[in-house]
Amino acid sequence: MKQFQLSLVAVAASLALTGCWNSEQTQHAPEPPAEAPVFPLPAPQGTLMRFATAPLAADLTGLILLDDGTLQFNVRHPGGNNGTVDDRYKKASVGVLAGSNVYATEANKADEIPVPPNASTRQRVLGVDSEYQFIGVEGQEGLGVIDGLLNNAMTQPMDSNQPNFSGLLSTGEDSAVIVTSWGTVPGGISRIEVVRNAEGGWDPVDTEQVDLTGLRGGLTAATGIGVMTPWGTPLIAETEAIETARNATTFFEWNQPDPEDPGRALLDLAAKMDHALGDGVFPNPYDYGYMMEVLDPNGDFEVIRRYAMGRVEYDRAIVMPDNRTLYLSQNAAGGAFYKFVAHTAGDLSEGTLSVGKVTQEEGKWFAHPAVTSFDIDWVELGSASEAEVLGWVSDFDGIDMSHFVDGQSSYLTDADVVAWANGDANYPSIAEGGNPVTAGLPMDDRVVFLETRQAGQLAGGTVDWTHITGFAHNYARTEKALVGTGDLAEDVTEAFAYFSIPRFEQHMLWNFGDIFLAGDNGPCGGVYQMKIEEGYDIRRIEPVLMGGDYPASTTHDRCDGERVSQPGEILVMDDGRLLISEEYEVQGNGGQLNSSIWLWDPLREDDSGTEEPEE
Repeated sequence: MKQFQLSLVAVAASLALTGCWNSEQTQHAPEPPAEAPVFPLPAPQGTLMRFATAPLAADLTGLILLDDGTLQFNVRHPGGNNGTVDDRYKKASVGVLAGSNVYATEANKADEIPVPPNASTRQRVLGVDSEYQFIGVEGQEGLGVIDGLLNNAMTQPMDSNQPNFSGLLSTGEDSAVIVTSWGTVPGGISRIEVVRNAEGGWDPVDTEQVDLTGLRGGLTAATGIGVMTPWGTPLIAETEAIETARNATTFFEWNQPDPEDPGRALLDLAAKMDHALGDGVFPNPYDYGYMMEVLDPNGDFEVIRRYAMGRVEYDRAIVMPDNRTLYLSQNAAGGAFYKFVAHTAGDLSEGTLSVGKVTQEEGKWFAHPAVTSFDIDWVELGSASEAEVLGWVSDFDGIDMSHFVDGQSSYLTDADVVAWANGDANYPSIAEGGNPVTAGLPMDDRVVFLETRQAGQLAGGTVDWTHITGFAHNYARTEKALVGTGDLAEDVTEAFAYFSIPRFEQHMLWNFGDIFLAGDNGPCGGVYQMKIEEGYDIRRIEPVLMGGDYPASTTHDRCDGERVSQPGEILVMDDGRLLISEEYEVQGNGGQLNSSIWLWDPLREDDSGTEEPEE
């Protein structure tokens, strides 16, 4: 059993051995230093071109770039008033920019899509030399229709308007299957068979919202972003499925009855899952929150949770060309990077999990994000097989609201994780802050795979990132640069992964851990790159594309409309350029009224002129 040197944060956690951190507790930001370092800000690198815009209140997700340059994506949570041009824009959709050719498009500001100027253009998708074609629309042919899904007030059924990931599997020269995740609680996965049409888009042949009730736990929780593996399977994150905090394990209130309605769970997430399951089956929290792989997506369509990869609010994984090494990002306030190395190439059922530990650039404490880099090391947490983790999960079966004891958790506690990190021989007793399931048992690694963030933090990992999004690399470029093989004709000498932070906020600005940045451009966000070194190692994180600073004078379009604003998904093209979509801030606080997809060429000089560095 490993023993870790506990950080100051871990020591603080160990003082709360009852494990009774709850959802009402919050953290407050300290005052910034009296004198913060000031550095000249670099001019934006390369050229940005606005390639497409979303309808009002929507963002564009599930980016797919076909071999001929056609761009495909989803329209997520559009506004209900987008009916001037086409009523279908009131609903979420899976679609394609027919006629687009991103590979043939130079990143040229003169040819970009302008900011939509009027009501009709604001209520639709616009794209360079292309037309948006609907492949599937929320509510039609059962798309986004999920049994047990209720509105936030839990008073009436609703459809999901949250298409997140889409992956495409070719089934012939002009046919394919599109797999899409739907990010509500309960979540869903759809499957659309399509054929190419004369306009360069896709026509649906068969649409199916897949029945997931046969999964262990009876449902999925907020199926999120994903990636197509090199072996042709969608790997989808099960996000927003976990009730924990940065410094705490699963909230002890998970199985607490609502005092005003004893038949309902107190926590909304538990209550929604309980309602969806029905039949008196209370949800085991450890059934949810994993990466899910869809085996045989063009046949039996078997969905498997990959328990050995750990349980956090993952956003996305990137797979290295050895088909064993994966890096994963956590889309949470107080998130981390993780590394999973499978024991067998192409088989994610067993492997070793590590957490990233970052060191902020010397002299840049409380500096602007645009000038602050990080080193990253990897702390190994443990190894396990899927069967082993599933055994630990099943130990918590059968717990329901009748087992709730005030001031005590029915699930793994902070004290349990501290004991693991200390290398203790046994789990703590209930009196020592343990839980009834593992109290006094010999220590094992279950906390690594069931309470992954807390285990990672107490092992020394960095859990300060805020909603890491858009994690991506280009498999072919990485293979060419590091192995020298693959189909690319271009001579690639360096490969990079990229990720976005939509908003700099919370733990990245609060001086609680390893990251402490100034909040000048807070809600405008930015993009980072990570060089992939020999052995598929990642050791450095550098800012490459930042949103503008955040003025206080307006309520909408506060971020610079000529820079990325709250960047979300990223697609790295075969030629090294990036497509970057923007998130829409539902509250209208900071982002653009119409979010965009940008084409970024990091090497092409901006033809609109060179900006002077800001002081």
